[in-house]
Amino acid sequence: MNDRRIPQWTALDWLFAAIIPGAFFAFEALAVVSFPILRAPNVGLLQQIGLWLLFFGLWVLVPRTIWLLTPQNRLEIGSREWREALLRLTLLGCGLGAAHLALLAGILRTMHAPPGGQLHDFLSSYAETLLGRAPIWLLAFGIAAFVIALVKPQRAKPAEPPSRIELRDRGRTRLVELHEIVWIKASGNYVEYHLLDGVVLARQSLRSVRATLGEDIFIPSHRSALVNRSHVKAIRAGGPDEAYRAVMANGDEAPLSRRHLSRFRDAMAGGKNGDLTARTQ
Repeated sequence: MNDRRIPQWTALDWLFAAIIPGAFFAFEALAVVSFPILRAPNVGLLQQIGLWLLFFGLWVLVPRTIWLLTPQNRLEIGSREWREALLRLTLLGCGLGAAHLALLAGILRTMHAPPGGQLHDFLSSYAETLLGRAPIWLLAFGIAAFVIALVKPQRAKPAEPPSRIELRDRGRTRLVELHEIVWIKASGNYVEYHLLDGVVLARQSLRSVRATLGEDIFIPSHRSALVNRSHVKAIRAGGPDEAYRAVMANGDEAPLSRRHLSRFRDAMAGGKNGDLTARTQ
């Protein structure tokens, strides 16, 4: 079960996706109709407008593709997930831009170049198209990606987290209430559930656990740990070269990184445990 409702792509999103290419298409079509000198020698007026419609119409699929690859949760800038998402979108932009502008180079040659051109003629036209159009294309891609990255997480409204989860413990399935889980630690391809009465190892990722349980009860203390806010008793301060530790009700000490410390304290202050600042050891 996921703690967030999957945001849906709507008819208004298709309208948003059509705004940028629609404006460029309207400009090109109006220019061709108004100024005969801009008309292509190899095709008729309607064919020329149709080729421009093909090129700009395909752009409508670009924001949709961005949407599919954009995380539905808001990511912390600089985090590993944020860097991975940024890399995915950068590669997507470069790949789609190269393919879309290759189509444009072919369209321009169809409209203006003499017949019988060779491959090197196309490559030359393609390079010229990239130099002239790639900055504008990537700017439009960046604007679409930025808007989608802001809008999509807002639509992923929280749903009710589960009250208990199923865990495989020594060959049997065990139903564990959330209040029985003290803290959770990533361990390679597994996750350690530190319970009030022991430890259960499950083959999961901490990311999937976090998505399932949400952050109302379990809050991140480290990139490899989640803690149950109701079981945190104190924060043990480390030395100059030592990490902080979250002291748990069962005596465990969960890792608490300096990067997570401020948000951890804010999250605890907003819970029923109160402000842990006064209980920093």
